[in-house]
Amino acid sequence: MDMKIVAAVVLSVVMAACGKVEKEKAEPAVKVKTIVVGSSVANDEKTYSGTIEAGMISELSFSGGGTLTRVAVKAGDRVSKGQLIAVVDRQMAQNEYNSALSQEQRARDLYERYKKMYEERSLPEAQYIEAKSALRQSEMQLAMARKQLSDCQLYAPFAGTITARNGEPGQNVGAGAVVATLVDVRKMKVCISVTAAEINTFRRGQNVRISVPDLGGQQFIGTITEKDIQADELSRTYRVKALIDNADGKLLPGMIANVKINSGSKTQAAGNIVIPEKLVQIMSDNTRFVWLVRDGKAKLQVVTIGDATSRGVIVESGLQKGDTLITEGQQKVSEGSRVQF
Repeated sequence: MDMKIVAAVVLSVVMAACGKVEKEKAEPAVKVKTIVVGSSVANDEKTYSGTIEAGMISELSFSGGGTLTRVAVKAGDRVSKGQLIAVVDRQMAQNEYNSALSQEQRARDLYERYKKMYEERSLPEAQYIEAKSALRQSEMQLAMARKQLSDCQLYAPFAGTITARNGEPGQNVGAGAVVATLVDVRKMKVCISVTAAEINTFRRGQNVRISVPDLGGQQFIGTITEKDIQADELSRTYRVKALIDNADGKLLPGMIANVKINSGSKTQAAGNIVIPEKLVQIMSDNTRFVWLVRDGKAKLQVVTIGDATSRGVIVESGLQKGDTLITEGQQKVSEGSRVQF
């Protein structure tokens, strides 16, 4: 009788075990994506979207008005420093120069005569001083006339490329009217906007890494040369600019760039782990947890979260290097669910 009882018990255990195995086999594995957790010390790096600008840009204009008689360049032309850009009619300026020159010569002759007479004590001092003042004034007028005559010709202040031509021969242009736009594309700038909380992490002379999608992600190194000290009134952000070498001329104004900058701070202390913040879930009692894979099954793992960084959040406890962390599909699993990755 006892042997029959024992046999019955063994049979029931075996059948239960078989039933469990069959149930596990019947339960489909949940497909998930995972990463293997690592612990390393890395610098905090952040990416900003920026715009490529010309390193130097000058809108060329005449200091005085006039009629254009020649425009020596067109859009796309490369020019050297000091090269002629445009000329306005110089007849009026020439006449004013000739008149000023004549006045200066007469004033000088009078001054020389009065000076000799004054030294011989045959001329009152007041007349001598008056002649001296008249000469000085005529010299100033001559210098102004000479400059106006010189300003009838417009020259390139630096080597670069003409990007716009805004005047044609015969056209009347006023003082300050832009005749042509000159840019130097051998050096370019990338401009980004940052928040007030970030502006102090940037410093002049700091290097940044730049990639340009329009050039197939080509990488460049830039050096920060400018940073605003006053926020934009509308966006409340600060502009930061970095200078980039563009010797091959591939960079063009208006291109979009991704700018990566290293703040120099550490995102991970030794032994700590940084994971994407979106992987951390919260229970009703505010306990933080993540999903791991252990022996092919999902496991809920409680974690303690520390500071947030640009790379994610620091996990102070609960994870170890080598743990397999579920990154996609965790909403479909429960404790002990079979997973496939």
